[in-house]
Amino acid sequence: MDIHSYHPETGEYLSTDTPPIDPLETEQAGQPVYLLPEGATETAPPETNEGFVPVWTDNGWEIMEDHRGETHYRTATGEALTIEDLGPLPQGLTDSAAQDYEVWDEVSRNWTLDVDAWALAVRSERNFRLGACDATTLPDYPHADDAARQAWLDYRQALRDLPMQQGFPWMPEEVNWPHNPFMA
Repeated sequence: MDIHSYHPETGEYLSTDTPPIDPLETEQAGQPVYLLPEGATETAPPETNEGFVPVWTDNGWEIMEDHRGETHYRTATGEALTIEDLGPLPQGLTDSAAQDYEVWDEVSRNWTLDVDAWALAVRSERNFRLGACDATTLPDYPHADDAARQAWLDYRQALRDLPMQQGFPWMPEEVNWPHNPFMA
């Protein structure tokens, strides 16, 4: 005879074992009488496929989804979530991670670029680059010559014009930053 143990809280199948014999009952009955410990049943669990486990319930064995240890991502925030409990995945999760500046699109069921957030990031970087070369516009900045002064003025104007160019804000890998004269 085999008994099949299950977890006392989740009901998840744990193991199949031979139960201990009850010595007193066995002596009285004249044949082996087995003890059935709490958290065990004589009913064998069903076979399951990968990603599923048998779970003992009030109705006997049921098959449940098992996503424990898997990482999924909240579609509302992109936050990673490691699944810890048995059962189907909660709503609002996907198995693909969002990249920077992406939001979940319910229609396509995919992450898509948040154009407004990306445009803001490009403008922020543009403003940083403008701020980094503010000193080059001061009258007492030591330019090597008038051509160097003009190169800085042209660079700054190209940065200011960036958001007005066709296709702005472009895809992240396609931003064509103007050439910094200092890097010449």
